[in-house]
Amino acid sequence: MKPHGTFARDSRPGEPPSRLHLSFVREPEQVHRLRAIGAAQLRHWHLGRYVDTATLLISELATNAIQYGDSDDVELCISYLEDTAEVRVEVDDKTSGDPKVRHPGTDEENGRGLIIVEALADRWGRNGTSTWCCFAVVLDGAAG
Repeated sequence: MKPHGTFARDSRPGEPPSRLHLSFVREPEQVHRLRAIGAAQLRHWHLGRYVDTATLLISELATNAIQYGDSDDVELCISYLEDTAEVRVEVDDKTSGDPKVRHPGTDEENGRGLIIVEALADRWGRNGTSTWCCFAVVLDGAAG
């Protein structure tokens, strides 16, 4: 496995980055690592109560990219959008087709990823070759 990535700074100097951008090899083994990195990043942003939601969204979008992507490398971007109080998870799989929400039968093992994304995210969509989703957050320790 060759994980590689960079922090992209979208914040003022001295503040933690509000966006984490990673490139990863299109291998199923990467999903576990991406979940762990995503969980650590949310805790760094004091959004620990959202780790389960974020890691499940990361897992579903990354798994889809690994299964259906056209490139050897895939990109993951996790952003904390302070102005709208949201976390955005975006995966670029270099594939131009639109993802399809499937409705698998009860005996099928696969095909529920986008159903899970629809259930957990406030909104989701496709932008070019990226699939993204957003969910609302409240900072740990803040009212709400």
